[in-house]
Amino acid sequence: MLTPLEEIKDKIDIVDFIRSYVQLQPAGKNFKAPCPFHQEKTPSFIVSPDKQIWHCFGCQKGGDVIKFLMLYENLEFYEALRVLAEKAGVELKRLNLQDQKEFNTLYELNDKAKNFFKEQLTKSPAALEYLKKRALQQKTIEEFEIGFAPPGGENLVLYLINLGYNINDIAKAGLAVKTEKGKYLDRFYNRIMFPIYNNFGKVIAFTGRILPQFENSDIGKYVNSPETPLFNKSRVLYGFHKTKSEISHTQTAFLVEGQMDFLMAWQSGIKNAVATSGTALSQEQLKNLRRLADSLIVSFDKDEAGIKAMERSLDLFSNLDFHVKILDLNGYKDPAEAAEKDPDYLKTALEKTQPAFVCLSDFYLKNESNWTVKKRNIQHLLRLIKGIKSEIEQTNWLKELAAKSGIEEKILNYELKNINIKPPTQADAEEIENKEAAKLSRLELICQKIFSLILFKPEFFPVFAENRDYFPTSWQKNLDNPLLIKLIQGNPPALSTGRADPPSQAGGEGSESFSLLELRSSYEFSDLDEPALKKESEELTKYLKIEFLQNQNNQLNKEIKSAEKNKNNNLVDNLSIKFQANSQEINNLKNNK
Repeated sequence: MLTPLEEIKDKIDIVDFIRSYVQLQPAGKNFKAPCPFHQEKTPSFIVSPDKQIWHCFGCQKGGDVIKFLMLYENLEFYEALRVLAEKAGVELKRLNLQDQKEFNTLYELNDKAKNFFKEQLTKSPAALEYLKKRALQQKTIEEFEIGFAPPGGENLVLYLINLGYNINDIAKAGLAVKTEKGKYLDRFYNRIMFPIYNNFGKVIAFTGRILPQFENSDIGKYVNSPETPLFNKSRVLYGFHKTKSEISHTQTAFLVEGQMDFLMAWQSGIKNAVATSGTALSQEQLKNLRRLADSLIVSFDKDEAGIKAMERSLDLFSNLDFHVKILDLNGYKDPAEAAEKDPDYLKTALEKTQPAFVCLSDFYLKNESNWTVKKRNIQHLLRLIKGIKSEIEQTNWLKELAAKSGIEEKILNYELKNINIKPPTQADAEEIENKEAAKLSRLELICQKIFSLILFKPEFFPVFAENRDYFPTSWQKNLDNPLLIKLIQGNPPALSTGRADPPSQAGGEGSESFSLLELRSSYEFSDLDEPALKKESEELTKYLKIEFLQNQNNQLNKEIKSAEKNKNNNLVDNLSIKFQANSQEINNLKNNK
């Protein structure tokens, strides 16, 4: 009998599931696409319907359908499992996992709290009057389930306890706080409550906005739920569950700072907005957006404070290669105020957005007659350009700067190349060193490619088997591996984990299973026709021999130096003859003789 986990994976086809997120194209018996987890031009993301696994040969991420959902939607394991179980119609109770029970309880508590706050809103004239003054329509209030946390200190706690929930779970959900005397009180009171949803529309946390009459310097105007097993504030964007489809369709996201900004934008007909919920914008949030969009619209005033804020944001956006456009607030405090004063303002302003650098160059160069100041401003703009990740974006900015400054583009480009960039940090240096250490030898890479070709086109197996002496010992053993024989005969073994045992490569580091090598074969060879594949096999055979002989010569060179040091002339002569013979064979191979 299948376990619930096995049943989920059995009922959900990984190709169909991933196809709902990315556009897959056939690649031999597998499928490929540009990786949704990093930016790339050539598709290196491969999905295997036979093994029900995926792997990206660019960023090296991979796994099964559960791992894909966890990464794509920023979910913990049990959250992803719950989503897939619902989709597959599998009962999870049989798992009998304490962690899963905890997740279920936390979801229930947040949902009960949401309903409690909604009910309390209908009983609070002050809260309703505040929302009316902010120009929120009833339809918007209902759609985003806005509520109210009443005064009193323990209304929600008592309500949830009376429903049978444990106080420790209520606190773990972030809905109660424990006082120094050991008493539990409501975390939120006298606040307008905005439920925060995960990507699937389930409530996982709240933001509470204090009613204006209770504002003072001792309490925060906005308070968020603490981090819980369900809620990680650096991952979640408010409204994303509603707008992700439109963001994907338009490839553009309108990024705002708070719930009211988002809600007023939504109410104005803007369906591709998201909000940071009053927390600092994180790389995780931007990565989530980058999978769906390549352009960001942000709102700033075009005064000095707005320009400086824009510059600080650009570093964050540039790291992920966003094209950034600016919506001019025209003196309004924020998008919410703009929509409140003029319901059509945001829609009209979105049609007039300008690239960020146009706004920056206008600010720094417009009507500037003092040459010393102008030069300093041009150098400042060049430093900003230097920080842009995309060379295409850099080129566009340079053209814009040349047009605005009156200085030739080639001169600006020369100046750009001479701008000093900050030296790498110790962490940067260690990362580079680690990456270098992780690199496989050229011979190992050639062997991997050969075995990938064998798995893609088994007809080439005899060709490489004839040249087995040129393989390292570990790869010679792999030529006789029964698993490889089964795979090339079209009889793959049953793999409960979606992976085969790894081949016994020398060194171990960078080793790939035959399953991954088979996925690599689709990545490497699916676009090649028969003549090209034959040429590839010939080239790989040649490179295998050359690398083998060069490695032999490296060893011979060391032995010759040792023999010379010991004045063993006969050994020097014998080794030199072998070295010369190898060198001649290498030369012949390179010249196709």
